[in-house]
Amino acid sequence: MQRWSRAQGVRAQLGRPVVQDALIALVVAYLSVVALWNPPPFVDFDFREPDALGVVLAVAGGAAVAVRSSHPVAATLVALAAVAPLTQLGYSQSVGGMATLLTLYSVAVSRSLRTSLTLLGLVVGTVGAVLVTSPLDATLSDWLANLFVIATAWVFGRSVRVRRAHLATVDARNRAQADALAAETRAMLVEERARVARELQDLVAHTMTEVNVQVAAARRTLRLGHQQQAEHLLLAAEAAGRSAMEEMRRAVDVMGDSDCCGERRPQPGLAELEDLVQRERAGGTEVDLTSTGPEVDVPPGVALTSYRLVEEALAAARSEGPVSATVDLQWPPGALSLKVRVTPRTPRVRWTGDDDRSPGGPERLRTRVELYGGELRVARTRDGGTDVTARFPTVTGRTA
Repeated sequence: MQRWSRAQGVRAQLGRPVVQDALIALVVAYLSVVALWNPPPFVDFDFREPDALGVVLAVAGGAAVAVRSSHPVAATLVALAAVAPLTQLGYSQSVGGMATLLTLYSVAVSRSLRTSLTLLGLVVGTVGAVLVTSPLDATLSDWLANLFVIATAWVFGRSVRVRRAHLATVDARNRAQADALAAETRAMLVEERARVARELQDLVAHTMTEVNVQVAAARRTLRLGHQQQAEHLLLAAEAAGRSAMEEMRRAVDVMGDSDCCGERRPQPGLAELEDLVQRERAGGTEVDLTSTGPEVDVPPGVALTSYRLVEEALAAARSEGPVSATVDLQWPPGALSLKVRVTPRTPRVRWTGDDDRSPGGPERLRTRVELYGGELRVARTRDGGTDVTARFPTVTGRTA
């Protein structure tokens, strides 16, 4: 394990630009020094004998490559100042120009167009002056070869810079879109929590009204001497009060907005699903409502959440075009399972994967469902439709 960690550390160090440039500089300097004693066989010329000056110039040209990433302009100037005299003084130097090409490439990658063009002109001018004044007789092919290699290094560097700038722009745009999507989702969640809290407050107010009515009835019944009936009314009031306290606890948990203004009306529940289905049918959407198993009483918040789930699922599906839908209520022991399946009348492009990451809809509903210990799943079907499935634990009660 320790050897493996050391190997990873060595690879990480070698991956750093400074280390890479240093290694390249060593290779270029070594080859430049070796070239002083190994003239190219295809050149018939009496080269100058290697000496200390030639070695210093060859090493200086290679050393300039070591700082090409951090100081590319200075590295190019040093490489030119070291390599040009090698040729001008008649030294054998077949690879010394690599230092100039590498530093020029770094200028094109990391500096502005104006700076890189200035350095390009300086390099071309210096090379041209060396070719004109060199003891070697430069031919037209020498001119064309040198200009082609210099231009290729500069163009390649500029293309890398443009590519990096494009990728940086795309990355910045993607981050901005992700931030905007996250902000939109947070805003929708806050809005949904406030809406849930207001609706829960309405439910609590309705329950407390029921408690007051039952307590008042129990008091009148006691006056008439019907103690058993009064006890039954008080037990019902106690159960309603306990339910109201539970709803109030949930309202406090999700309260995100103190603005409780808005229209006050009885909140819908499972009993109102039939009316919702009728309205959807009147609007042109084919909807079938089925219920399987013995129905039991559920908390008012669960009933309201189920209604909102069906309402929003049908509204979202209707916005995508003509659809048909089925709403299936199932009552397994101790639970309520609600499934809304929306099928397009014209098959759409198949959607791969769940819709859980789409902004707004599923996340807004998920918070509401999880308040009651439920689970929500939203998925696409093969024909481009949608399956919305929710499951709630229920409170055992009388059969409806």
